[in-house]
Amino acid sequence: REGIQGMKLFRGFCIELIADGDDDQNFSPNDAKSNSSPCMEQSNQEEKLMLKMKFLPYMVRTFICRNGLSTLQGSGGVAFEKYAMGQLTRWEVSDASLTKWLSFFKSWSLYCTSPLPEHLPPLTSNTYLQHYKEFEKMYANGHFSIPSAEECLCRGLVVIVGLSRDVLESLAVAVSRELNCQRIVRNMAEISERDVLLSVHQKGNSMICLASIEDDLGNMRKLSKSYSDAINVVHVGNCDEDLEESLAHMDISDNKRLKKLKGMAKAWRKAKCNNMLQLPKAASMQPDVDATVGFLRSDDTAKAVMQTIA
Repeated sequence: REGIQGMKLFRGFCIELIADGDDDQNFSPNDAKSNSSPCMEQSNQEEKLMLKMKFLPYMVRTFICRNGLSTLQGSGGVAFEKYAMGQLTRWEVSDASLTKWLSFFKSWSLYCTSPLPEHLPPLTSNTYLQHYKEFEKMYANGHFSIPSAEECLCRGLVVIVGLSRDVLESLAVAVSRELNCQRIVRNMAEISERDVLLSVHQKGNSMICLASIEDDLGNMRKLSKSYSDAINVVHVGNCDEDLEESLAHMDISDNKRLKKLKGMAKAWRKAKCNNMLQLPKAASMQPDVDATVGFLRSDDTAKAVMQTIA
């Protein structure tokens, strides 16, 4: 289109950096038009480098839907979604795009694990493109959407903190049942930033973590630097009055340990998070899970906490 207000189409260019004292200081940009320029001669002798620019839809189709097919078929949908999240975070995709694409990948997972169209060949990495095109049409028409009844009622990480992790077991199960959250973690150190990110951007992947006030807050602080908005901390019996009563019943004679426990409780109460909540001590003293669920549904303070989390 040159000559009609168009732009020249350059297939490539070469830049030569000339250090002080080099013999090529008199090299002119006009010499680039000649095949005998120092830059051109050097490029002919060295191995050429080709750069490709690939757009996100192509990357998604090829590097996630195709390359992740073996993970999906071999290890299941959850493993595939973690694989997809790993790729997206590596590409530094925005939060808005993460939410959009993770829903797409969950639907692709459902397509691949459901009875496939009879007019298409078996699904493999060689035939995936035919299935992908078929899936795109079905997805656009609303197929493979995730039923809301199966989704978790909250997103992110819920940390339940008490004087002892053991007494929180029934409470954690009851909370998970009320929120339809399947994953309970009993060691804060096992939670990675990717786990929190996945729990934020896809319903059904939220987590409940049990913690003792004696647990180290290192990983909690690390996670809250980037994801404090996704973390809700629920204290159980950690207010000053309840804590003093509990410590008195423990009959701890070591003053240093008493001081440490009180200091750790205060540190947990100052942790950076989205919501700092307090459940009555009675929530962890019910005889079983069913009784705990009943307490969460009947106690006014407990109901307010559950509504905040959800």
